[in-house]
Amino acid sequence: IIIIGLTALIYYLTGDNKPPNSTLPLGNPPQTELKITGDIATEKTLTVADLLQMPLTTVTHTIKGETATYLGVTITQLLNETGARWDTGFVNVVAGDGFTKTINTYQAYNSTQYPGGEFILAFTKDGQWITNSAEGPLKLIAPGLVSNYNVRNVAEINLQPWIITVNGTVSN
Repeated sequence: IIIIGLTALIYYLTGDNKPPNSTLPLGNPPQTELKITGDIATEKTLTVADLLQMPLTTVTHTIKGETATYLGVTITQLLNETGARWDTGFVNVVAGDGFTKTINTYQAYNSTQYPGGEFILAFTKDGQWITNSAEGPLKLIAPGLVSNYNVRNVAEINLQPWIITVNGTVSN
C-alpha cells in the first residue's frame, strides 16, 4: 500500500498535465498555422508544434451522432499562453473558409470546471492527426453547445474586448 501510495504521489507531483508521448499519433503533426488576432498586444502565428508545448486536454464528444475522442489545448490555456488581455470578452473562431462562431471567455473558462467538457482547439481525433481537409487540421470542440459551434478547419482566433454601452439620461 505504501509503495502504491508513493508511486501515485510521485506521478501526480511530477506530472506536467501533458499526456505521455505514446498518446500522440506517429509521424509529424500537420503543417498549418493559427493566427491569433484582434485585441492582443502582439498578433501571433502558431503551429501545431507550438500547441504541443502547451498543457494538453482530452475530450470525448458526440457530434451529429458520431462519438470521438479529441486531443488539444483548452481555449482558456491558449488565451493565457498567447498573452490575451484580461478583458478579452469575445473569442471569434474563424474557419479557413470564413465561417465564424463566437464564444466568450466566460464560456471558455467555465468549461474548464467540468472535466471532459472543456472547450478545446483539437488537432487529433481518435488517436490520429486531424488531416482531413473537411475537419482540420485544427477543430474547435465545444461540448454543451449546438453542433455548429464545433468549427472545422480553424485558421484564426480573433479576440474582441467586452464593450459596455451606457445610454439614456446620462451626461457622459
